[in-house]
Amino acid sequence: MARLWQDLHGTWFFIASSCSLVAFLVLGQQPFLAAILLGLVLCRIYVTKNFQLFKTCLSLSILFAGYCLLQQPIPIKQLPAAPAQILIQSDTIHVAGDSLTFQSRGQLNGKTVKFAGMYTLATPEEKQYFQQNWHNLEAKVIADLELPKPATNHGQFDFQKYLWQQKRIRYSLRIKQFQSLKPQTTGSFKDKLSALRQRLLQYFNQAPPALSTYLKGLILGQFHDDPNLRQDLSSLGVIHLFSLSGLHVFILLEIIFVLGSRCHLPKEYLEWGLLGLLPIYGLLVGSGTGIRRAVSLVLLTIILNKCQRPIPPLDKISLVLLSQLWVNPYTLFTLGGLLSYVLAFSLVFNQHRGLIAQQLMLSFSSLPIILYFQYEWHLLSILLNLMMIPLFEMVVMPLILISSFLPMTGTWAFTLNSGLTQLNQSLHWLTNLDQLQFVFGRPPLIVTLSLVLLSFAVMNQRLPKIKQRWLMGYLGVLGCVFIGLHNPIYGQVTLLDIGQGDSLLITTPLRRKVILIDTSGKLNLPKKPWQQHQTTNNAQKITVPYLKMQGIHQIDTIFLTHQDADHLGDLPTILAKFKVKQIVFAAGLEANPHFYKKLRGYAQTIKLKKVLAGATIKVGALKFLAVHPFQPGSGKNEDSLVLLSRIHHKNWLFMGDCYQDGEQRILQNYQVQADYIKLGHHGSKTSSNKAFLENTQAKLALISSGRHNHYGHPSPETMDTLKQLQLPFLNTQTSGMINWTYGPFRDSRLRTFGL
Repeated sequence: MARLWQDLHGTWFFIASSCSLVAFLVLGQQPFLAAILLGLVLCRIYVTKNFQLFKTCLSLSILFAGYCLLQQPIPIKQLPAAPAQILIQSDTIHVAGDSLTFQSRGQLNGKTVKFAGMYTLATPEEKQYFQQNWHNLEAKVIADLELPKPATNHGQFDFQKYLWQQKRIRYSLRIKQFQSLKPQTTGSFKDKLSALRQRLLQYFNQAPPALSTYLKGLILGQFHDDPNLRQDLSSLGVIHLFSLSGLHVFILLEIIFVLGSRCHLPKEYLEWGLLGLLPIYGLLVGSGTGIRRAVSLVLLTIILNKCQRPIPPLDKISLVLLSQLWVNPYTLFTLGGLLSYVLAFSLVFNQHRGLIAQQLMLSFSSLPIILYFQYEWHLLSILLNLMMIPLFEMVVMPLILISSFLPMTGTWAFTLNSGLTQLNQSLHWLTNLDQLQFVFGRPPLIVTLSLVLLSFAVMNQRLPKIKQRWLMGYLGVLGCVFIGLHNPIYGQVTLLDIGQGDSLLITTPLRRKVILIDTSGKLNLPKKPWQQHQTTNNAQKITVPYLKMQGIHQIDTIFLTHQDADHLGDLPTILAKFKVKQIVFAAGLEANPHFYKKLRGYAQTIKLKKVLAGATIKVGALKFLAVHPFQPGSGKNEDSLVLLSRIHHKNWLFMGDCYQDGEQRILQNYQVQADYIKLGHHGSKTSSNKAFLENTQAKLALISSGRHNHYGHPSPETMDTLKQLQLPFLNTQTSGMINWTYGPFRDSRLRTFGL
């Protein structure tokens, strides 16, 4: 074994790479690509004639493949009955307004299972109880068991996958009533750490707002209090400095060794103490990839030094990655996991370079991954990293760690809070400078991997003798992908699955034009102050990511069919995220104060165009004929703008929320024929008149409606009409996003996202 260990020095990177690719082969979405890359790695090892390494790689890959197969979720054919008793982990309790979320465990068919719990708080007293609680709670509940909501649109965050891959949670538990709640009296060591962590969170809550956010975010890994800060740090490309790389772990150790030296404590004693305390610290502060990597790396270094078996830094990081893969094969399936290790490997490759050259190389390796997950890049990212590394390493992190041992309400805390507030405001200002936020789009996965490999090829050269071919190859691939994303050869008509509402995207090929019909939205019912909390709307979760994924940064025309919140409620979000040239709406809506409230701050920079039936609106090569309304209204359903357009030899009819009376007037005035029709009013019985649908001679009907909506859309009457006419239909409620693409090199194709 000692001889094998010695023979594998300098080659653990190949073993870690092989196991990583096996994880993507067995558990990922593109197994064919992973299989090709795994074959290339094994062939690369074989041609070096290092047969010991080849046999080790092959054996571990086969063994790890079997292990990964056991980690796949078992299909659920039927939901079991919800548990009547659960244990709530105190450090996962999150209260926002009247919304309570938590993680818990309980018995399901005789097995202990984890749940993602949710509950709507009934009273301010109930809210205060959960906010002040620091115990793990034994609860008797009446609840419904559900499957977490999966992503139903391209580019949308998949909460169901995240819960399974990172938390091993398969079920959501929707609490209807807590019958009893009492603190846990006995529990495992991990349960006690959970309670201790919650006490720390509550202690940090006593600090002023900005300081509290940084204490909880940097030390305990929780940014719940200020999602805007996390979003700003992510958008600016600097969040990996601490939340992804575990920087605070290394700074904390540096402080410990400095203090130990001042107190004349032998380094050997400190290292023995760290061997016992670091694993506990890792469990206490959280289980993020960056923290696990940092803690494991320090532990491995100490152990190898004690055993007098030093190995190269690349081997140490590779061994840590291997250990994390065996704990969780999905380690590299997130932006945080990938960045954490790619940046760690990049630092090893660039340790001989100066700070500026090092940051440039780190940007080369991280940029493709950031673009794949976030679709955009801040132009000041490199400069900000150069500024933020010393700022956080030498100022912010030490001050935060010191303040955690001081009173939370003293002069020191308020002074530091003022400085952190100024820092947050500066970061937010930089994030919102549209000129500096570069929307690139999502490069294909194989291109992303190629760019990462090219970046390591560039790193492998010593400045200033970098071979031009590697650098030019990297920039050339990046440029070609950018041109392809921003001048696609295919156009589309996409009905976004935004729940109970409407939002439809149309783009043209080559010199792309972008049209949005309605923006989605949600009717917000009045709430008392204690119930209110910040939420993410559908446009932020679905529309914005989908458009940016395609490299869209500008919308040529937005058609607004009428005033309802589920059609134009998210207009401010769209206007804030994209440059919009023109908004077209039915005449009369301009007099509606609700409409102009949504336009506040943008009305002077956007062309506003009111139309009535008979108007033609040209957007690039596309023409849209308004066939309703016939007179100005106030923007109600009966005043809906209805559009007819011919797109790639097919007629499309977009009905908004037009009622049957409006459909009859359209029949009286126009000979409307359509291959595809987006049904009016989400499939309600107030729309979709049988004679009207029969007259259109449509080949397919599309319906946008929310799951379990309390309106009962689509209505049984509409379903009967479609059945009588033998008109096939697709509904976002059951099909998710509906996407129709066309282009010069193939026939049009209709696809659904699937559920």
